[in-house]
Amino acid sequence: MVPFLLVGHPRAGNVFLTKILNQHPRAYCAGEVFNCNPAHEHVAYAAAALGRPAPIAAADLPELLARVGEREGRSCVGVTVFRHPVHTLSDDDVSRLIDAGPKVIVLARRNLLRAYFSWVRACRTNLWHYDGAGQPILWKGAPAPDLRNDDIDRLDVAAAKDWVQGTERFLKLVRERLAARGDRGLELSYEDLCSPNRAAAEPAVRAVFDYLGLDPVPFTVETLPTTDRTAYDRVQNRRELEASLGYAL
Repeated sequence: MVPFLLVGHPRAGNVFLTKILNQHPRAYCAGEVFNCNPAHEHVAYAAAALGRPAPIAAADLPELLARVGEREGRSCVGVTVFRHPVHTLSDDDVSRLIDAGPKVIVLARRNLLRAYFSWVRACRTNLWHYDGAGQPILWKGAPAPDLRNDDIDRLDVAAAKDWVQGTERFLKLVRERLAARGDRGLELSYEDLCSPNRAAAEPAVRAVFDYLGLDPVPFTVETLPTTDRTAYDRVQNRRELEASLGYAL
């Protein structure tokens, strides 16, 4: 079996890539099995695969991957890893998972301020993704999207700075652990991967298949972006955010 970690942060295209990977006959990503919400459908899936209740611990991962591989009939199996507090893993847990030697795909946005904006908007509205037909994806057990809170006229600068800098520190840790084992993994950006145009996404997807030792197969784009340019333009303290964080909104 080929184990892999899809490492990154919220709103970086992890669901986009997971849905493409799971179309491959040899690959399966079980998603956010370490999510801090025990009702999350990926956590529930992992608990069922292991035959014991959540939470899922870092030490459970080898057994979990083996069980998922058997359950799905796939030989290339992985999970998504985000930084604490979105997931229950500590920095030491993440370091140990990487040091164990799985393939590591690092998926992040080049613009972390936009990632934070998208995160806040999704938390407010419960609109996390659109499917390929442009309809909201409803997660099991989650409330239906409520777009009455869709407009964000201001973002808290201190909260944004904490989220962005925390994400930068986490990505630095991941890259350092990869370097320590003499490996760079595979780095992808949201901006290169997540396009509703299949042809635009194909080079990044091909790179993932190659890295995991998978033959290329046709795929369909099953998630679409939820944020458009005009949403950024309506943030009244954009200039303050950009000056404080060093990213353009």
